[in-house]
Amino acid sequence: MLTANRDLLQPWTWPAAELEWQLIYALGKDSRGYLHRDTVRGIYDGSVFPKLAERTATLHSEA
Repeated sequence: MLTANRDLLQPWTWPAAELEWQLIYALGKDSRGYLHRDTVRGIYDGSVFPKLAERTATLHSEA
C-alpha cells in the first residue's frame, strides 16, 4: 500500500509515511502482534488513545 500510493515527484516524503505506519503498528498491536482494523480507525479518529493510556497504566501498575 505504501509503495502503490507514493508520489513519485516527492521522494522525500516516503520515509515519513513508512515511519507513521511503523509507529501505528507499534502502538496498536495486540499481544499476538496483530493490528486490528478498529485500532487503525481509532488512531485516526482519536478514540484509541484513552484505551492505550489505560493499557499502559495497567501494565505499569502490575510491575
